[in-house]
Amino acid sequence: MASKPKTVYRCTECGADHPKWAGRCDVCGAWNSLVEEMAARPAPTGGSSRRAGGARSLAEGGSVAPTPRLRDVSGSEARRWKTGIDEFDFVLGGGIVPGSMILVGGEPGIGKSTLLLQVAGRLQRAGHPTLYASGEESALQIKLRSDRLGDDDTGDVTLLSETNLETILTTAAAVGPAVLVVDSIQTVYTADLEGAPGNVGQVRECAARLMRFAKESGTAVFVVGHVTKGGGIAGPKTLEHIVDTVLYFEGENSVDHRVLRATKNRFGSVDEIGVFRMVQEGLVPVANPSELFLGDRTMTASGSAVTALMEGSRPILIEVQGLAAKSRLRHAAARGHRLRWAPARAAPRGARQARRPIFWTARRFPECGWRRAPSGAGGGPGRGRGAGVERVRSRAAARSGVRWRGGSGWRDPSRVAGGAAARRGGEHGDDHGVPRRARRARTGTQGAQGRGCAHDRRPVRAGVCVSYSSARESRDAARETPASVAPGARDVGVVIVAGGSGTRVGGEELKQFRWVAGKPMLLHSVQAFMAHPEVGMVVCVLPQRYAGDPPPWLFQCDVDRLLVSVGGRTRSESVANGLDDLPDEASIVLVHDAARPLVGRATIDRVISAARTGSGIVAALPVVDTLKRVGGEGAIASTVSRDGLWRAQTPQGFPRQMLVDAHRRARADRIAATDDAALCERLGLDVRVVRGSERALKVTDEADFARVEALFALDE
Repeated sequence: MASKPKTVYRCTECGADHPKWAGRCDVCGAWNSLVEEMAARPAPTGGSSRRAGGARSLAEGGSVAPTPRLRDVSGSEARRWKTGIDEFDFVLGGGIVPGSMILVGGEPGIGKSTLLLQVAGRLQRAGHPTLYASGEESALQIKLRSDRLGDDDTGDVTLLSETNLETILTTAAAVGPAVLVVDSIQTVYTADLEGAPGNVGQVRECAARLMRFAKESGTAVFVVGHVTKGGGIAGPKTLEHIVDTVLYFEGENSVDHRVLRATKNRFGSVDEIGVFRMVQEGLVPVANPSELFLGDRTMTASGSAVTALMEGSRPILIEVQGLAAKSRLRHAAARGHRLRWAPARAAPRGARQARRPIFWTARRFPECGWRRAPSGAGGGPGRGRGAGVERVRSRAAARSGVRWRGGSGWRDPSRVAGGAAARRGGEHGDDHGVPRRARRARTGTQGAQGRGCAHDRRPVRAGVCVSYSSARESRDAARETPASVAPGARDVGVVIVAGGSGTRVGGEELKQFRWVAGKPMLLHSVQAFMAHPEVGMVVCVLPQRYAGDPPPWLFQCDVDRLLVSVGGRTRSESVANGLDDLPDEASIVLVHDAARPLVGRATIDRVISAARTGSGIVAALPVVDTLKRVGGEGAIASTVSRDGLWRAQTPQGFPRQMLVDAHRRARADRIAATDDAALCERLGLDVRVVRGSERALKVTDEADFARVEALFALDE
């Protein structure tokens, strides 16, 4: 009786041999890298006997093999076995080459065994005896699959339920089949190795012996391989190097078609695909995949296009669909190299809709925060005192280390928009720049809101409840706004320019986002124009980095009449962007600077009324101070007459076509101006002034913020 071959455990990382298995290689330190392999025969080690022994070991067990010339080798490429399954033969390059070894991989249940059983039946009918060796299923299970397929050809296929490789090869040598199917390589083992079936050493050794059997006997060998979670063939990578052809069977369990793809083929082209359809009778080849992919296409549907893809040497037509969903928010769409917000139709809103909640917007941030108040606690949304909008930090603020300040995440909603106490200050939710009196928390609700804990650093959400207007503003709006406004009357569009950086104020926070008199400065202007009955749409032009993610407090207004546009490099470019985004219904356009938060209703009325006459209108005030022209080093050169001199303010109103023509001409001439009236003046158009307001001062520095606070305090 022959002795059992010796084996060693070899590290796949460094190649070091170990007498027994261990979890860690003693040489390189790699974990789980030892694989059982056949041990090499030891060579003699002593003197001249070593040389003689070396000569014997080189030739021991071998014989002289024939060495024919290539021209004398018999056979040709045309000798292939056809299976009768056109898609399968196409992927193989025209059929099965005798003596080749083919590896078929795929997800569990994808149909590998079904396909190979059909192939075995077709080959058996064509006169090529087939042996189907299964280590996963019994002969009865294979018979049941054959009966389910209803294929009479599979009835003559020879079956073998065995997992021992030596038994499979001995039986195949005795039967002499033309094709041998092994299902699967992970269930087959050789008794020469002690490892369990499916490990690296067993898979590699069994594959190598099957390959030698195929080349020596001329039998075509099909091997089924399992796949890993990553989609690759389970086992060593050498398995794919050993075989002649590697086929992947792909598809989804939820659909009925499968794709057979060749990733390696020594006898044909690579990346060819064959398409099959899974039906009750098994896998049916699809001769025209383009017809399958376009069969249910609706010719009149919008957002659909057909394109051709090359898969190997076969062009395939597929349908590409663009899917979109309606939203109340006009999100930015790519237009050229900048972002734009899609224009929307201005819808009339009644006075009763002025206090409807809008939406909740939230992002999580890993910050020490406060738990969100329950519904109805501490002025939360359950009290019904305003629209609920969660105050959250942007990702840019989180990266720069900006932290939340203040106590509770909720404030009194009745005082948000009325010019008194505020919620959160700042562009990102901190209260930097908010007056101290605006940071007061509402007394008596701290317990209901839940105090923040220093150790509570779980990702939480901080909320802020906002309302549209104070009680006084709501009564004024109800008194001044008609109960119903005709759709044709709302033909005024407003462009609020807030795209500047505000460098003269200083600090990291944008000037237009700073809180003044109880709310952000930009929000003062937006709500003032929203309250006017003739205004149909307001466009806020923000810096590009904020246009895609506007501050949440901006949407406490009527979102059906609010658009966000992207600021340009100059003021003229920002106005042009906002002008492009206004709906076509806006025949009168007002341009306003967000740095003037105290715009009054009377000024807006005068500008709109005068602009309807067809002229460009500028809100302005006459100069009352003495003007001096100063030269170098502060020397007065002359006194300038103030007759006819006015200080321009905003808003400025224009017929829309006049403003469009002025900006188009300025863009062509590369002219930039500090206000839009100057662009109309250079074209010789009629531009007039109406009286503005002393309150509409422009905020440029910290002293101006104090003046605005003082003016609001006087009003209160």
